[in-house]
Amino acid sequence: MIAPLEPSRLRAAAAMLARSFDDDPVSLYLFPGARRRRWSLRSFMEAAVRDALHHGEVWAATDGSRVQGIAAWLPEGAYPPSTRRQARQFGAVVVSLLTPSTVPRGARLVAQTQSAHPKDPHWYLAVLGVEPADQGRGLGRRLLEPVLERLDREERAAYLETSKERNVTWYGRERFELTRTLDVWPGGPPMWTMWRAAKSPES
Repeated sequence: MIAPLEPSRLRAAAAMLARSFDDDPVSLYLFPGARRRRWSLRSFMEAAVRDALHHGEVWAATDGSRVQGIAAWLPEGAYPPSTRRQARQFGAVVVSLLTPSTVPRGARLVAQTQSAHPKDPHWYLAVLGVEPADQGRGLGRRLLEPVLERLDREERAAYLETSKERNVTWYGRERFELTRTLDVWPGGPPMWTMWRAAKSPES
């Protein structure tokens, strides 16, 4: 079932997203240790999803009590976050990055992605993830549908970043177009930014 995430399932959603991003190149680069990676990703994802619950929309794929996938969006005007929102997220970010190597790497990631973020009005796909065992079944596409269909009706644009190159083609099927390749760290994994133009009335 695809429906808005119930706030009571926030921690389950964060744990699922941590598993989903466990093999992500940026996650592996920031947190090479498996235990630290899982713990840090849970903290980071919980903060990101909580922010989207308050200021955007979070759609969940569920199977009974199990959270299978999450799409967390921020609407126009919700990014960059306000000073108050940044302060609320600061604790979780510091906890997730608090090692000698990850603090400077994480700070560089934030600076690069914020600099690349478009200024034109858009909805921002903050995170999309599916439980590894449930991937390849179309859940990701179904999670995007509620917002993408509305954006088409309202002729609004969307934006995202991805750190898996194969996702560039996958998102391309949803009309996202590659805009930039970010070489965030010398010798580190790149990231790709993608823009989905507002649908014109004639199309």
